Amino acid sequence: GTERLQRSFSLFGPRAFEFLCLGLFLVLILGVSAVQPWYWSRLCRVVGRDEITNPSAYDDSNFILMLDGILTGIHLMLPMRWVAMWPVEVGAVLAYVLFAVFLGSPMELREVVFKSLAICLLSLAACIGKRDVELHERTAFARLVQERTKRVEVERMLDQATR
Repeated sequence: GTERLQRSFSLFGPRAFEFLCLGLFLVLILGVSAVQPWYWSRLCRVVGRDEITNPSAYDDSNFILMLDGILTGIHLMLPMRWVAMWPVEVGAVLAYVLFAVFLGSPMELREVVFKSLAICLLSLAACIGKRDVELHERTAFARLVQERTKRVEVERMLDQATR
């Protein structure tokens, strides 16, 4: 099972893995967006905003939390380059904004604007954090390569001196 999957990815390389993950997570973000009770009822045209007796019972906080959880999980757990993750970040922000604007949020406009800014800032923070970690990893790798190169050069000089 796992070995076959690893061999399949090794045939296509890391880029294929990144594209596959991005596609899966964009679908996940759309799925999470669509199954929120308020938006699901709006998509299926089951209930209109005027027909709900208490729209304040619905809140987009759980929706934002789920989107942020997906973003955080992707940024922390997947071995992907930060530059390859921007579609997921943009997708999470757009998912909330488009659903809230075009389907109508149960919350007031100022709350929608505030939560839109919140998901933008959370996405930006995840992006900056991932970039910082990647920069640190690349710097550490460059130091390692430099150290090993020096070690090989010294060993070669020592080998030549003993001959």
